[in-house]
Amino acid sequence: RWLETRAFWDGFFNPTYWPSLALRTGIAVIMAAVFLVFVTQKAARGTRTRLIRYVASWLIVGVLVAYAGYRWWEASLPETVAGLFHGDSPLMTTLAGTRSLTLWALALTLLLALVLLVKLPRSARVAVAVLTAVTAFTFFGGYERLREGTRKPFLIHSYMFSNGLRVDDIGRVNEAGMAEHSGWVALRGENGPETMGREIFKVQCSSCHTVDGYQAIRPRLPSTADMFALAADDPPGTGERTFKSECASCHADYTYEELREMSPGVDEIRDDPEYIREIISTMIAGTLERLRDMGDYYASSDRTRLIDTHETDYPLMPPLVGIDDDLEVLTVYLLSLERPFPGGAGAEEGGGE
Repeated sequence: RWLETRAFWDGFFNPTYWPSLALRTGIAVIMAAVFLVFVTQKAARGTRTRLIRYVASWLIVGVLVAYAGYRWWEASLPETVAGLFHGDSPLMTTLAGTRSLTLWALALTLLLALVLLVKLPRSARVAVAVLTAVTAFTFFGGYERLREGTRKPFLIHSYMFSNGLRVDDIGRVNEAGMAEHSGWVALRGENGPETMGREIFKVQCSSCHTVDGYQAIRPRLPSTADMFALAADDPPGTGERTFKSECASCHADYTYEELREMSPGVDEIRDDPEYIREIISTMIAGTLERLRDMGDYYASSDRTRLIDTHETDYPLMPPLVGIDDDLEVLTVYLLSLERPFPGGAGAEEGGGE
């Protein structure tokens, strides 16, 4: 009820508090037991078997408590949140894969505890201890990734986005601009449009995207190389693969053949690179405009209830905010990230790399 009341205890004892407490208690017991498996390697021969079984019993208890807590935590999530990684058609397949890995790692930890630590305690040498630690930490790490991922695009659901923008701030920033909202943008904006665009990218996008690393933005941008591969289709099949991987998410209304027919040909791409950059700039600007339009949906939503992000064009992303000039400089910066295209004027025929 925190969205409605803004009361401290409503936020503290939120629906996932007790499930998370049970789950994390189980994780704490698992971690303690896993470390103690290493300690038992130094025990005296006469007591080592008994100690290993004793530690294994705690490991089993921890696994069972963690599993119960996990199932409870998953059941307490709102339907729109659980839909990110659960069900027949999860919105984020990577999170669905993480969920599967997490549960299998926990099951394998339980199996190792029962077979190698309880039934065959003499086999519990360093290799077994390492293997048990790997499976236990895989479960722990998988759950943490899953927990973080389920918050997308929010930091505090329906109140604050992952980039620190509050839902209540959308209208004000769209009216005043990013320079009024961010001191860094105001300071660096005097150094030209590309520099200002880079600062806007840092403020609004870098909490989830890097340029070339994790969630890299450069490969997601339209490029001359992509357009060339689409047009050349050399070797055959390259164009359609490029369409599916690089174009279909934004051009779902078109087939590969239709988009290829509308796009510039190979010779035009080679002979007039500036025209191609204008096309790419228009494509980037159009996507940014769609991201800003999402802000209207959030700004007009009921602030006392969970917002259904599935109603937006990009349900995993915060809306872009700012005035037209902000979108223009961000377009300039994103356009500058394109790598030089090797197939310029005078290049030999063929090859879409």
